[in-house]
Amino acid sequence: MQCPISIRSIVIGSMAVLFLLTDVAGAAPQQVDRKQFFDTVRAKYHPKGKFNQTQVDSYNGFIDYWESRADLDDPRWLAYALATAYHETRMQPVREGFCKTDQCSRRAVKRLWQRGRIKRNYAAADPKTGNSYYGRGYVQLTHAYNYKKMGRELGLGDKLYLEPDLVLQPEVATKILWIGMIKGSFRSPHKLSRYFNSRASDWVNAREIINGDKRKLGRQIGGYGQFYKAKAIRLVEAPPPVDVPEDLVTEVIQDEAVASVSPKPRPGPAEPAGQAGGATSVKPGGGADLGCDCAGNPTQTL
Repeated sequence: MQCPISIRSIVIGSMAVLFLLTDVAGAAPQQVDRKQFFDTVRAKYHPKGKFNQTQVDSYNGFIDYWESRADLDDPRWLAYALATAYHETRMQPVREGFCKTDQCSRRAVKRLWQRGRIKRNYAAADPKTGNSYYGRGYVQLTHAYNYKKMGRELGLGDKLYLEPDLVLQPEVATKILWIGMIKGSFRSPHKLSRYFNSRASDWVNAREIINGDKRKLGRQIGGYGQFYKAKAIRLVEAPPPVDVPEDLVTEVIQDEAVASVSPKPRPGPAEPAGQAGGATSVKPGGGADLGCDCAGNPTQTL
């Protein structure tokens, strides 16, 4: 997963120090303890105590999104979003039926229709594009009109409608689930704020956000969410940003991962890209650990 960070080499006196630079202006004041989270979820929900790499990246992507938005400060929202993705796809942005190919998913939906399990074959080829709009991604986005709608919600126009397999990309699938659940895009007016607020904590009926099958699945998925909230999500204080005067910044490195940096002197202080005066806010990182991603999350199969 591409991380929205850059690494800067900052020289203070004669000592070179690496910092991970993040946009802290919109960062949440608290972060999820990732070790606690993965240790707890591994033991509860993953067979033989292991994740695959896609699941690790998916969990991190969901938590990263929640932490990146200052307006998302209710851990119940994160817990229920995780519960939904776990129930629908076991935390993997997959095609319907966990199929590897487009044709496999088309056949799987057609069989459901032929057996009377669904009212219409929504995987039939679209007459305009030839594409099939069966379930994809963490929320199993279905039907052409939903691909159009969510493409526009994400600022992509008709791109998801024209290229539906984009929904299989983790970053796109994560945004679809989050934005859809926050705004009520899937089944208006059902959204996270309706079921989780200062007066309500309705884990069962929250299923209405995604589907109308709450009598069948509401309690089960709500139970997943309650587990994530009570056992897996432990919030810790985010480290405060450190203001470094701009005249101490002598070089900017744009690489996303650098194990070591040898700064080269310049005639004058270099101005960080996108900055024009003032101080540069950075977070102490320890950022040369290539065994972790930008948030210090596991990047290997656990």
